[in-house]
Amino acid sequence: FDVYVDATAPDSSDDAPAGWVNGPVDVTLSRVDTLSGPADTYYVLNAGAPALYGAPVHVTLEGTNTLAYWSTDAVGNVEPTRTALVRIDDSAPVTTCTVQTSYTGTATITLVRSDAYSGAAHTYWSLDGAAAVEGTSVTTTLGGVHTLEFRSVDAIGNSETTKSVSFDVLQRFDHTDPAIFYDGSQWATSTNAAYHGGTIRYATTGNPRAVFMFRGTGFDWIAYRNTAYGIATITVDGSVVTTDLYSPTVVYKSIVYRTRSLADTTHTVVIERTGSKNASASAANVDIDAIDLVGQFVTDTFAPVTTHAAETEWSSTPVTVTLSASDTGVGVRNTYYRIGAGSQTTYTAPFSVSVPGTATVAYWSVDKRGNIESENSLETRYDSNAPTTTPEYPGGWVAGSATVTLTATDEHSGVASTYYRIGAGADTTYTAPFAITDEGTTTVAFWSTDAVGRVEAEQTLDVHVDASAPVTGDDAPTGWAKGPVAVHLTPTDAYSGIGTTYYTLNGGAPEVYGGQIDVTLEGTNTVVYWAVDNVGNTEATHSAGFRVDSTAPLTTSNALASYAESASISLTATDTGSAVAHTYWSLDGGTWTEGTTMTTSAGGTHQLRFYSVDSVGNVETTKTAVFDVLVRYDHTNSAIVYEGSSWATSSSGFHYGGSIRYANGLPAKATFMFDGTGFDWVAFRTTSYGIATVTVDGS
Repeated sequence: FDVYVDATAPDSSDDAPAGWVNGPVDVTLSRVDTLSGPADTYYVLNAGAPALYGAPVHVTLEGTNTLAYWSTDAVGNVEPTRTALVRIDDSAPVTTCTVQTSYTGTATITLVRSDAYSGAAHTYWSLDGAAAVEGTSVTTTLGGVHTLEFRSVDAIGNSETTKSVSFDVLQRFDHTDPAIFYDGSQWATSTNAAYHGGTIRYATTGNPRAVFMFRGTGFDWIAYRNTAYGIATITVDGSVVTTDLYSPTVVYKSIVYRTRSLADTTHTVVIERTGSKNASASAANVDIDAIDLVGQFVTDTFAPVTTHAAETEWSSTPVTVTLSASDTGVGVRNTYYRIGAGSQTTYTAPFSVSVPGTATVAYWSVDKRGNIESENSLETRYDSNAPTTTPEYPGGWVAGSATVTLTATDEHSGVASTYYRIGAGADTTYTAPFAITDEGTTTVAFWSTDAVGRVEAEQTLDVHVDASAPVTGDDAPTGWAKGPVAVHLTPTDAYSGIGTTYYTLNGGAPEVYGGQIDVTLEGTNTVVYWAVDNVGNTEATHSAGFRVDSTAPLTTSNALASYAESASISLTATDTGSAVAHTYWSLDGGTWTEGTTMTTSAGGTHQLRFYSVDSVGNVETTKTAVFDVLVRYDHTNSAIVYEGSSWATSSSGFHYGGSIRYANGLPAKATFMFDGTGFDWVAFRTTSYGIATVTVDGS
């Protein structure tokens, strides 16, 4: 037999990370036993209770974690305890800074970082949005409001959320800085080692100004003060305050005015001597030693802005132009203008433009630093002349009415209105050509006004009108008459006299009247006539009718060839002349009857004769119409003889008379006789009916 001896404990290991890592961390334990084989593995995390290992150990606690572990084999050998360190860092560093609210000259800021675990590795900062820089010290001498952003990153890459702080850097500029513009000859320089830079700029008389522009949020005015100093104004972006430079003792580099509440934009500051002082001061001096800026000077490259006030519409007087210039910086030195192609003129007061029509005025300004404004322009409109009105009208005498057309022109502002007056009538606004209808001579006055109110001198014209047409009479007969008929015309005219008399006969072409009109045409004749006077006035047409009739009427009938049951025939008579007086008819040679309607229900063939007579006795030749009347007889009529016993009677509302006679056997015969030209056999028919014979006169 074999004996197996195992005196060696198992060998365990771990895969814990060697350095700092982000959590959580899962640690896997492995064991090896080459003899009896491993039995169990145990572990203890951070001095906790022993636990049987069955899966990777889950470690979440930040900081250094201690994992102790060991294994046993199948025969009870126990491995010595092994130890693994698990270092977890899930927290970003924390960075603080030594920032102050405000600095003078230079700002130095230290960034202090800390990290409780893996340790801070890098610190980054950015000033005013610039590219990030690695480091822990920030230095700037740039005046103004600044924003510092910073963050730190630890050894395993945990990054801090970016922090932000703001601070001011106040930068001192000597009074000699070219950005400060001194306006006025009263400014002088004083030297003293106690002054900033060794000198000051001061004024003892007048109202001199010092102007500067800067971008930032505030500034300090630094000045020398003693008992001889007075009151000055400080204007910031148009807002004016005063400050008193008086001091009972000598003070060097004193802050006499401070502001920190401005928006971070460009500002204009004006310091001006007022000449005023308090009761204790011996004089009213002012001075500038330096300017401290929370920001930076801005070079004044801004040209002035000039505006104008002038009438832009047409004017009846020379146009007055007023120019106003403003400058955001040192102020306006001069304003200039030029009218049309004229010479440049320095503006000192409002000026007049008397150029007729449209004139262009150019204007611009120059500030005290020499910045020149781009040229502006405006147009003036001066109307120096009244309109001119030209009439158009017929000369001499005219017929009916005379049309007057007025045309007005104005070379400048344009025509506003044109007026006229007929005789002693009211003034009327002209809108369109107008007619003069009063007979005789009429005087028309007319004139125009333009858009600026200039009034043209009144003009007149005379119009001569003959508005009356001739008057013509006739001796034409009335009613019907035998031709020919002679018609005579009698024209008269009260003014210019008869020129020509015309007539037409029955719509024919106009003819010149020669003393008599002969009418021979039968029927109704119409003579239309009128006269024209010597100025063309045409009389309204008159007409006279003449009636000549020598033709008999014409009668027609609406007779048909055949009628059922009864016949009613209408006679229609027409006459192109004196009209129909009577119509007569006779049926089948009977008595003549007057009328236009004939009715008969007698069956058979009939002859109708008829004629008409007109109002003057013309008799129409007799006419004839032949027609048949077809009469329906019921099967019960006694003239029909039924032979044979098969005949029977059937009743229905669909049958003529409500019944029929029918036969369904032999013999069956029906016989009748009639006097006439034809007949119809009317019967009921269905699918059970057959064939019959019809014998007419043996056929």
